[in-house]
Amino acid sequence: MAKKRKVHSLTGRIDDRLMMQSFIEVKRNRGAAGIDKVSIAMFEENLNANLAALKRDLKTRDAFVAKPLRRVLNPKDASSKTFRPLGIPAVRDRGAQEVIRRLLEPIFEPLFHDCSFGFRPQRSCHKAIERLLSFHNAGERITLDADIAGFFDNIPQKLIVDAVAEEEGSGTRSVRTCTHFRFDESTCVVGQGKMPQVKQVAWQLMRMIKATDSLIYY
Repeated sequence: MAKKRKVHSLTGRIDDRLMMQSFIEVKRNRGAAGIDKVSIAMFEENLNANLAALKRDLKTRDAFVAKPLRRVLNPKDASSKTFRPLGIPAVRDRGAQEVIRRLLEPIFEPLFHDCSFGFRPQRSCHKAIERLLSFHNAGERITLDADIAGFFDNIPQKLIVDAVAEEEGSGTRSVRTCTHFRFDESTCVVGQGKMPQVKQVAWQLMRMIKATDSLIYY
């Protein structure tokens, strides 16, 4: 059996163009300031210098360290009796996340199961509903709606990093950078619990699980 080939040295692909594209995406998504109280507009005031510093940290071994998340509790429903804890990264760290996403997505996207629709290019919840309706038109009459409670709060981070390393190359800087995006006791600002920042990576890895043709992930 041929030895599995891994992709190496992704950090060598980090250039000024990728940094600017990543910031533009962060700006497009808007969002509040993180724990450092630096808004997108404030970050943009000294954009070239900020992106150059971030690029240098991402390309330098063990130089990048994510800032703690700012914990916000959002009401889950109109009654406001239950809340969903959210961790808001600093604008700088959102830029780093987008850089890593752009580097990893071309590697993992071809590996995803066809039934997965969440956080994927050209896919959405509407596409998932269309697929579900196609099952109904084919004669399926039973639909099961299931959710894993606290999935992102409890998934072992090592499992994610190890799975990324299987494809990307163990020990490379981009994999180690992923380990900095976390929400644990050392980075908890307000509240308790765990909430990994890189939810997209977790989703991407979960999509690689074998599934039946009538199962839909979103």
